[in-house]
Amino acid sequence: MINFIAADGTVILHFARTEAAAKKMSRAGLRYNIRDAYAAIAAMPNGKKAGYYADEISVLGMELRSRKAAAAYEADRDRRMDRKPENLTAAERAVKAATPD
Repeated sequence: MINFIAADGTVILHFARTEAAAKKMSRAGLRYNIRDAYAAIAAMPNGKKAGYYADEISVLGMELRSRKAAAAYEADRDRRMDRKPENLTAAERAVKAATPD
C-alpha cells in the first residue's frame, strides 16, 4: 500500500486507498496487519517508513473500531426487537400490564 514517496525518501500513506483496502479485509487480516506494522516500527523506530506504519495502524484500527461499534449497534437493535418481558422498557411493561390479553 505504498502510495507516495517524499523528496527525502520518507514514505507517505494514501489514506483513502488504505481505508478502501481496510474495508475489504477480514477482522483477522486487519489485526494481522496491525501487529505487523507494530513489529516494523519496533524494528526501526526512526526509519523512513515508521510514520507510514503508524498511520496504517491508525487507519486499520479505525476500521476495527467501526466494525465493533456496528456489531454492538446490531446486537442492541436485535435485543430491542426481541420483546421478551425482561427486554421491555418500564413504559412498555406498564402498557402491557394495563392491557387485557
